[in-house]
Amino acid sequence: MNMQIFNSTATKLTTVFLVLCFLVSQANAQSTIENVTLNSGENGAVKINFEFSGQVTEPKVFSTNLPPRLALDFENTRNNSDMDSQTIGIGQARGLRIVSAGNKTRAVIDLTGPAEHSITTLNNTVTVTVLPGQRYVQQGGQQVTTINDIDFRRGEEGQAVVQIGLSDPNAIINISENMDKVVIEVANANLDESLDLKMDVIDFATPVNYVDARQRG
Repeated sequence: MNMQIFNSTATKLTTVFLVLCFLVSQANAQSTIENVTLNSGENGAVKINFEFSGQVTEPKVFSTNLPPRLALDFENTRNNSDMDSQTIGIGQARGLRIVSAGNKTRAVIDLTGPAEHSITTLNNTVTVTVLPGQRYVQQGGQQVTTINDIDFRRGEEGQAVVQIGLSDPNAIINISENMDKVVIEVANANLDESLDLKMDVIDFATPVNYVDARQRG
């Protein structure tokens, strides 16, 4: 799997790329999502319920602002439900997409704008509640974000951990995945010159072979 960071806006801005090359895991899925249901809550909230056949897999969660999305990664899980795409149209939630690849299942909730969420687990069900939020309004004179640090390390379970230092904690970030590439888009960003390089990290014994950060503008 590759990972890229870049930015693009309507005006001419700097583009930053961070590329990670991953090995593909061959582990077999241990859990299955058997059913997915939707329920509306109070004040425009929506509940998305993932029912497992047995063991519940806690998802890894990340969100993006441009476009607004909430993504949940279920490791060692396959989707055995009838749902792979569903229009929601309740509150901040526009739709739901579920994709399985290898031993991972990703659920992507498309939003109308940035929204708060909560995740609860009860018995064999994981419930994601998308709460109503304020519509995002982009203001003029955007602050330029500086990417001032890229750190790679091996996690306790052998996973690859990449930490990216941003000068603006409210930077607009978009994350997408295509085949073996993960693309992270940082709007209106500059990459510190010392970080414009390719790092060979294969000796860390993680699924990542290298990290490649580039800038163009």
